[in-house]
Order: sequence, then C-alpha cells, then structure tokens
Amino acid sequence: MERHPQLADKLNLLYLLQLNPCIRNDSSLARGLSISRQTVSKWRIGSSTSRGNSTPIGQTRPVAELFTIEHEWLSLPYDEFESKVRARCSQLQQKSEQPSKEISISMLPSTGLHIIGRDVELSKLSEYWDTPQTNVVQVVAFGGSGKSALINRWLSDLGRKNYCSAQRIYAWSFYWQGDNTEPRSSGDYFIEHSLDWFGDEQPSVGSPWAKATRLANLIKSTKTLLILDGLEPLQHPPGEKFGQIENSAVALLIKELAAGNKGLCVITTRYPVAELDAFSDGRGQTISLPRLRTRDGVQLLVNLGVEGHSDELATAVERYSGHPLSLSLVSGYLSVVHDGNINLLSEMTSLFDAKHQQHQIRSIMQDYLLWLEGKAELQFLRLLSLLGRATSLNDVKTLFQYKNIDGVTDKLFASDNNEILYIIQELKDANLISVSRSEHQAILDCHPLVRDAVGDQLSRQQPEHWLETHSLIFEWLQTCSPQSPQSMAEFEPLFRAVIHGVQAARPSEAFQIYFERVKQTFPMNFVAHELDQIAIKFFFQ
Repeated sequence: MERHPQLADKLNLLYLLQLNPCIRNDSSLARGLSISRQTVSKWRIGSSTSRGNSTPIGQTRPVAELFTIEHEWLSLPYDEFESKVRARCSQLQQKSEQPSKEISISMLPSTGLHIIGRDVELSKLSEYWDTPQTNVVQVVAFGGSGKSALINRWLSDLGRKNYCSAQRIYAWSFYWQGDNTEPRSSGDYFIEHSLDWFGDEQPSVGSPWAKATRLANLIKSTKTLLILDGLEPLQHPPGEKFGQIENSAVALLIKELAAGNKGLCVITTRYPVAELDAFSDGRGQTISLPRLRTRDGVQLLVNLGVEGHSDELATAVERYSGHPLSLSLVSGYLSVVHDGNINLLSEMTSLFDAKHQQHQIRSIMQDYLLWLEGKAELQFLRLLSLLGRATSLNDVKTLFQYKNIDGVTDKLFASDNNEILYIIQELKDANLISVSRSEHQAILDCHPLVRDAVGDQLSRQQPEHWLETHSLIFEWLQTCSPQSPQSMAEFEPLFRAVIHGVQAARPSEAFQIYFERVKQTFPMNFVAHELDQIAIKFFFQ
C-alpha cells in the first residue's frame, strides 16, 4: 500500500501554490531538507530498490513543516489533500495582507532549512526576541557548526509568523571569507551599504564614527531585527586582544545597540565578542552551539543519503566529533563516490589523530581533491575558492572565459551551459558548494573552511597554478569597476584586484592600480581608512 498516494501530484501542487515561496521544485525542496535532489525523485517515482509515492518516516514531518501543512495530509487522497492545502493557502493569504515590512535577508549564505539537534537553540533565539531587556545575542561556535543554518531556520520560522512584531529585518554576512581578509569583509562596506538601505540620505559622508552613530539611530528608531553573520574577520584572534572588534565603527554600532534598542541584534561568530562583556546584565546574551549528539549525527547522515547499520553510523559520528560540516562533507563524498556505502568510510583519510575541526575538514578535502584531480569540477572549485566570496554564476563564467590557461581554466573555457550546470550539480551533490538565487541569478558559494582547504592545497602542491589563478582574478577584477568609480560598491573590485595582484606575485602592477585608479581618485574623506589599510597590509605580507 502506498503511504503517500499521488505524491508527485501533491508536491507539484505545493510548488504551484507557493506555500513556501523558496521551494518551487524538487531541487529547492532537497536544498531545504539538506538532502540530494535524487532522493526526492525516488520518493516521487521510486527506484529499483524502493517504491514511489512515499517519503521516509523521518522526513514526512520536515516536508510538512516546510510547507506549513499537517504531515497527516500527505496520506490523504489527492482531492481531499488539495482541498485542505487550498484552504491553508487562503489563510496565509489573509495573514500576508498585514502591514508590509522592510526585509533584506538575501546577503545570508545559502543553507538547508531542515536542521537537526538545534531545537534548544531555536527556542532561545525566539525567547530573546520576545524579551525586551535583551538587545544583542551572539551565537558562538567553531566554523562549520551550523551557525548560519541555525539563523536561516529561525528566520524561516519567523517568516511564517510574518516576522512577528519586527518592522524591519536586515541581514549582512561577512561569511564570504576564509583566512585571507578581503575588502568585502571590512566594516566600511557594511556601514555604508546599511546606511543606504536604512534610508540615510548621504551614506558616504562623515567620519566612520559619525556614520556608525547615524546607523545606530536609524536601527533603533523602529523595532528592527539586525543579523550580522560571521563577524570573526573583524575580530582579533586568540591573543592579547582576543575577541575585540578591530573596526572602530562596527564596535561603536554594536555597543550602541547593546546599550538599548527596540529590536534585537543577532551576531554569529567563532569568537565571543569582547565588547559585549560589559552587557552581561541580560542586555547581551550568548548561545553556544555544542557538537551534535550521536543520535542527531546519525540522523543527519541518513538524511544525506548514507546507508549502513546504526552502529556503523554512530561510529562515523564519533569519528568526526559530531561536527556538522565534517559529516556533511563525508556524506557528500560517500554519496557521489561510493553510492552512500558507510562500509567504505575506511578508505578515507584517517582522522583519529585530528585535534581540531579545521584539521578534519582539510583531511576530508584531501580525499575530495584526489577524486576531482584532472576534472573540470576541480578547476571550477578552485576559482570559486580563491575568489573568496559568494559570486554569481554569470561572473564565474565571465572569469573562466576571460583567458584559457592550462591547468587553471582549460577544462572550463569552451564548456557550454549544460556542461557548466552539470559541474555545478556535481559539486552541489557532494556538498562542496551551495547554490541560491538572488534577483533572478544563481549565487554560488562554498564554506570558508572548504575554501581555505582548497587554497592551501593548491598553494602547496601546485604553486604555479596558485599564482596563475590569482593573476587571472587580478586582471578580470580590473574590468569589473567603472573607470571613474563614485561609491564604495564601485571601488570594491579595485581593492580586491590589488590584493589578488600581490598574491599573484605582481606587486608592481598591483601598486600601479592602487596608486593610479584608487589612491588618486578615492575620496578618503567619505569612508573609513580600513579598506586602505587592508590593501597596504598585503604589500607587506
């Protein structure tokens, strides 16, 4: 007997009615559940080893939650299912007619909405949002622990309630960076971009502190939910000033908001924010993300398509310290290379001696990079990694079509659109990259730890390709800025070009760009000096 009769038709109806506007096809449903697209297809039509018209028991509720329906409805005859779904759609339509809110959350990194083992943390975020005395919450955990995924899921839950009493929701991510700081992760760009969004008439005018004060006042004027994802590039690493924010304007903004505001500022970071120590009286709160419990880690592996005995899955979870990103990468590798067979985990690099998650990620990536060796997928991943930020598919195409370089772009240079889409799907299925949409274009990204691992391997094992890739990006970025830039957004590609030029061992040319196209035209009075300092720093590294 079919558990969910006419499942394909039911899913198509849910996509059509857009009960969840973010989920319009099997691919976006799979992304929301953090599983592969092929798995969803098997639910609909079955396979040689499984029947169709059935979702696994462990996935029925998550599917229903994403569409804000009751999970029992999926078992109903289609006519009855359609009636209930259309009624729910009408209810949501009435709610959406409430006063509109100003929302900007597209800057957040793309993650699945179905997360495991974080119910306590989700409840805490909701509790702090409903507590007027709490002004700032920091979510602290090592990279790859699921901080961004937690925030995306919480925002999704809030969105179903029309974001409760929030009047404005604004999110910014410093996520697109690894070990190498680049201008987009600077506080300058964030302050100016935010001022413009919040309605400041002259976002580029004034000292850094004046601009930060204006921004704080704009945020505090209404009940605002401000999300700052991945703050650690602006913080001092472990040492004398551990956790302090280097950018004085951003530090001022956070202290102003912590002292008092009508809404809530939520920060995710690897390091506790030192400036919040003075607000431990309840105005500043901390949520620490622990490792996944073994049973939750096992469920994550199963959801990602890994097959095996529960004891074997539990052993794998312990082997990788319950670290979500490590488990995700391992699952992707096993799924695309070994059909999800947990028994072949032993063929991967042993991590029993690894002391930190970053070592784990690099060890896992060694196996990935060996598997990808000689493939176009590896060249694509290297380009995306060294770009160091979320990038549109169109920009990535323009980059690898800019110049045909052996070992760098030669396997991509003449690829047609279908071949590129296949490459992207392969990397996505392996959990190496994420794909989202913004303003009708695909946005590609990969986790900073993955970026660092790919870049480190390339610089150590193929230094000539490391230099050639940075050189390619250096030349390409010079074409991405107008001849006479007028704003931070227009200057930004030039600052990045300078940094890539130095990393390409072309410091003289990079300095010429810095001096002629930046220094002689960059109006230093309208922006903080941090961007300038970052660019200069690379010449001395």
